[in-house]
Amino acid sequence: MKVRPDREMKDLLVKLGEANGLMKERRWEEARKIYLHGRSYARKRKLPYGELAWCLCVCLDNLGEVEAAFRMAVEAVDQDPFSPQVRESFHVVARRLGDKLAATVEDPATPARYALLAENDAAESADHLAMAKHLIFAGEPSHAAELLEALTTLAPNLGEPWRLRAQLARSQGLEEEAERMEFEALAIENAVAAGVEVR
Repeated sequence: MKVRPDREMKDLLVKLGEANGLMKERRWEEARKIYLHGRSYARKRKLPYGELAWCLCVCLDNLGEVEAAFRMAVEAVDQDPFSPQVRESFHVVARRLGDKLAATVEDPATPARYALLAENDAAESADHLAMAKHLIFAGEPSHAAELLEALTTLAPNLGEPWRLRAQLARSQGLEEEAERMEFEALAIENAVAAGVEVR
């Protein structure tokens, strides 16, 4: 697709060059404003904007706006799926979002953070576990049990999900089932302590 730059685009290209300099100076907020304008311009004209989304991701991440940074990483991957820097940023920001999820399981925003990761195939075992803990905290033990059952099926080598399943089983008076799950957790923890790889 051939694009002939008009006066507005030429001015924007100058500003984007300035934004690149601002990023090097770690002036994230100023750079973000310019990149947001560039992204808006490109989207209105149906132009590719993967690089702009990636730059926005970097700015937002450095500003501590992890959810917004992840959304920009998703857009950047959609726009430029073969870019190594875009893919790397996607994974880095996904892990930062996962860390935030694990640190804030009692936060009402936990389901939205979890959904953001899950909908973009970026949720890992720790994220599923954090969501299960949130569900327990929020008084939704049946949903937590479903998620933990899936997690122990897909990643049976983790002890903590088995312990949480045992806790839920015990709260329902299922003592035999709770003991079986505690045995699974203990076996995994002993194997890990002994340096045995658990699969």
